Amino acid sequence: MVLAASLAISALPPTLDPVFGDTANEESDRLRVDGEAKSAQGGQAGASQAATAPVVEYLRMAECTNGSPLESEGACSTTAGDSATCPDGMDPLLPLWSRTLQADGTWSAWTMETGIACPSESDLLALIRHEWTQLHIEAPPVSIQPGTGTVVATLPTVAYTSAEPLTHGAILLGAAVTIRATPTTYVWDWGDGDTTTTTDPGAPYPDHTISHAYTRAASAATITLHTTWTGHYRIGDGAWTAFDATLTTDSTPIPLSITHPRTRLVEGPLAG
Repeated sequence: MVLAASLAISALPPTLDPVFGDTANEESDRLRVDGEAKSAQGGQAGASQAATAPVVEYLRMAECTNGSPLESEGACSTTAGDSATCPDGMDPLLPLWSRTLQADGTWSAWTMETGIACPSESDLLALIRHEWTQLHIEAPPVSIQPGTGTVVATLPTVAYTSAEPLTHGAILLGAAVTIRATPTTYVWDWGDGDTTTTTDPGAPYPDHTISHAYTRAASAATITLHTTWTGHYRIGDGAWTAFDATLTTDSTPIPLSITHPRTRLVEGPLAG
């Protein structure tokens, strides 16, 4: 997925990410950079406007025969970048153009800022990191034993989850990227003030490794699992590289009723 975006910011020509920021806009490859002042009206700019950054519009498009990216749009080649071979399977970037909103409210002619070029490695890595931080990870399933929603005070309540890693594929700047998320730390909040932190996902009874015994003071509790995920990525069939940031998911809370069975002596026939 090659992201393109429309973004308004207060700045001079930015160090442009080749995809114009973080917001996807499949219909346009334009970036508009607005100065703090509103565009001049009536052909005159106020004194405060004169000291602010101008309104500049950027566009990525192949060069046309007349040197303009738009005036002869039908004659522009949309595959002009195919002649460039970029590393990691990345697609070459089309030329970057800019024009400025002038004081009389008209736009200047388009000027080519850069010609056809390959994205840099830092461009690709920035998009990969963004893809990781925006990744939606589904919390792993949680199982409780007994699974009736009612547990017994002072007896172990068993809990376990999944340690299965998840993978996500994306096409960024034309490069095939695979992201792998692996659950590494589990924090069990038992809902009575106690927590258990482990790298072990647990297992069902009788091989269980994670359990909690509620006291007789508790009549109800809600269990929640907080899972921390570490991430790795690779470009194409390359080596896996770790992200320096982790992600966290919270499971759907599981409400429990806690019963308090008691033993007592009763009259009855003696065993023969």
